[in-house]
Amino acid sequence: MGGQAWVGGGASEFNAQLVQHHRNLQRAFESALNQLADRVAQTGEPRPAVPPLGTSASFASSGSNGFRGVNPEAMNSLITSLRTASRQLSEAGQVLHAELTRQCVSSRDATAIGHIGSWAEQQEGQLRRRLEALQRDEGAMDASSPMPASLVAYGLFDGHAPTGKSGLTTALDKAGRGDQTALETLLRLQNRGDDPTFASRVNSWWRMLGPKAQRSLTEAHPRHIGALNGVPSTTRDQANRTHLADEKSRINGLLLTLPLSLAQARIDGKEKAFLTLANSIAQQKKNLDTIEYGLSRGGQSGRATAYLLGFDLAGTGRAIVSYGDPDTADRVVAYTPGLGTRLDNFQGDFNRVTHMWDRAHALAPTLKHASIAWLGYEPPQKDINSFLKEESSVASATPAKNGAAFLAAFSDALRATQIPRKDGEAPRLTMLGHSYGSLVTGLATQRRPGFTDGLIFVGSPGVGAMHAKDLGVSPTDVWVGEAYQDIVAKIGSLPEYIDKASLPHRLLSPNYWVNYKKPLPHFGADPGSDEFGAQRFYVEPTGTEGAHSSYWEPRSQSLENIAHIINGDHHKTTGLPGR
Repeated sequence: MGGQAWVGGGASEFNAQLVQHHRNLQRAFESALNQLADRVAQTGEPRPAVPPLGTSASFASSGSNGFRGVNPEAMNSLITSLRTASRQLSEAGQVLHAELTRQCVSSRDATAIGHIGSWAEQQEGQLRRRLEALQRDEGAMDASSPMPASLVAYGLFDGHAPTGKSGLTTALDKAGRGDQTALETLLRLQNRGDDPTFASRVNSWWRMLGPKAQRSLTEAHPRHIGALNGVPSTTRDQANRTHLADEKSRINGLLLTLPLSLAQARIDGKEKAFLTLANSIAQQKKNLDTIEYGLSRGGQSGRATAYLLGFDLAGTGRAIVSYGDPDTADRVVAYTPGLGTRLDNFQGDFNRVTHMWDRAHALAPTLKHASIAWLGYEPPQKDINSFLKEESSVASATPAKNGAAFLAAFSDALRATQIPRKDGEAPRLTMLGHSYGSLVTGLATQRRPGFTDGLIFVGSPGVGAMHAKDLGVSPTDVWVGEAYQDIVAKIGSLPEYIDKASLPHRLLSPNYWVNYKKPLPHFGADPGSDEFGAQRFYVEPTGTEGAHSSYWEPRSQSLENIAHIINGDHHKTTGLPGR
């Protein structure tokens, strides 16, 4: 049964077992026939020729795009084949055993054939029960709707999936019973970002729970379910909005009590500690207000509804908001911001992401789009204290490496929850990194095979690679945009500029004409150089002030190019002048 999408997990192990049993079956039949032929020869008769029994067996072919699905009809066909094989092999084993015994030769081959028939019977029963449960609980699933690859890998074939050493299987089992400690464990495992199967396993676990258990967990633990990669986007949005409302009530309640609490703190001599707490509460309120602004941008002027896929009000804050459902979209783009980004100044970033949705959808209105603002890490800040610490400095790769783990895990979630299209076309995922966020994105794509289908870097100081071919996708799917006056985009060329200091007239040449020689540490080679090997798109000249944020200006050629790339219409982009 070849030609299906590769789904990994237990399906891969099942396929390996199927192939091995098929080989053993061929050897057993050939051995038994050779024994019978030898027995004939011993009677003085000519030895009958034994035909070779070489045929192939395959359940799943190799591939890498997790968006592809598997047709339930193919699963039903596999189950039917296993049922037929179990019956026929059982009968063949019995007949062959009787004949081998009658001829006074070893019957071990007949026993082996019977054992393979028993294996087929066991697999048929397990797969049939799991498929029936999935189709019953999924509701909308029918025989013509492809099943998500993760559901096949860790739902149908969960019994064959490797358990690993992380404790994920145990945590999922306990979490399904409402164990909060297990849910906390799942989030810790997720944040490590080192298991590319995590989101797929969670997605399969979630779907296998059934609607009643899903509702119970979402209502009892909205914070955990809303943050968990692999849970469908609509459910995460519901859980996160519930959690956001709870946080709003908590913060507003605390703000009402602050005057009385301050008076008591002064009496107790704890005014300094109180002011620290009060500032923290005020900061959380600012962060919450920004999220509400981002959500309000959804549904405006024909734009898709906003989905809240994650948030954290503490510190500089985090938020993940998608305009459009990424699980059902044909085109998905995720935007990662850079230096100085905080949740309380993220309004402009929400605007950039909605501009991308607006323009991409206007250019391809028959497609479903999802445009995601991903502030899922802690970007380096501009203050001197942050700059001097390696774990938070823009001059260090540490914040980018930490962010890359989170971004890779989020990409896994987008793949795992994507609902396959009936026409078999795979949705297209594009990752866009701006400024220091391009380094985060570049490191993430090198960390995870299948991370994305395309990359866009704008205002990039470097992406942690020496060449576009190192980024896990074809260089034809790596796009770079640089405003001429963007100082940050020139960082990648800085060593070359220094080399040219004795030639001022060349120092003034546009960034995209400069070749690199000595890449800066951490950032890699200049992505805007010819040698890097990426595709370049045109960005209009602007004044120096604001150039670093000019890429999403409405009605700009830069935004037009970004929208074409998101839609996969690369041939419609405008390249650099003279190139």
